[in-house]
Amino acid sequence: MREGDFDDEKPLDEFGYEKFMRESDARTDKYMELLEKYEGHPDCEKIVAREMGWEWLEEALEADERGALPPREEIEIPPLVPNPLTEGVDWIRDEHGHIHHPLTKRAFESAMSMWHFCDDHGLLGENGHSDLREMIFQFQTAGAKIAGALDSLAYGDDLHEPGFIVAALKRALNYLHKSVAAAEKVAQKKLIAPERLDFFRADLFDIREQILALMARFRKS
Repeated sequence: MREGDFDDEKPLDEFGYEKFMRESDARTDKYMELLEKYEGHPDCEKIVAREMGWEWLEEALEADERGALPPREEIEIPPLVPNPLTEGVDWIRDEHGHIHHPLTKRAFESAMSMWHFCDDHGLLGENGHSDLREMIFQFQTAGAKIAGALDSLAYGDDLHEPGFIVAALKRALNYLHKSVAAAEKVAQKKLIAPERLDFFRADLFDIREQILALMARFRKS
């Protein structure tokens, strides 16, 4: 963000975070395009930094080439410890002991279940239908956005702002709705068994309701 966009006395609300996320997406797209454009060029990193307007990075890369940067210090960061009082509400552990928000875990397992079903029935791959791939991909993306919004809740209130969570959950909803739209096309074209698709769509709508409930919760914070 540009200097002055943040006010230390007033955190961004959901709309400010939405604007920030859109701008971040645009910068990421530009960065990826530049990486592809200059791939293989010996000065790729410096050219990309210059075109992105990152003068500090271009200067740091040049200093590194001259050996002018001080040696990097290794900083030991203590592991985060989840709040035991919010276990089962804001976080749970998966079968590997990793910490997730319950909705993150639910979305991941639902998406993977549908992916395995389609893969086991030979419905993916080169001969798979684009609507079916879109349905699964958009749901997986929604799950990633849910994780980005909620998984830090396990570690206490200091690591999140309500406005950020609401804005991030809005982004998750956008991808979820794209999955719902693709599921409608899958149903119309009868690409998978109706009962399996109905089960999947029930998951989509239940997760949508949980997202809306969480957005309401954090708007009150």
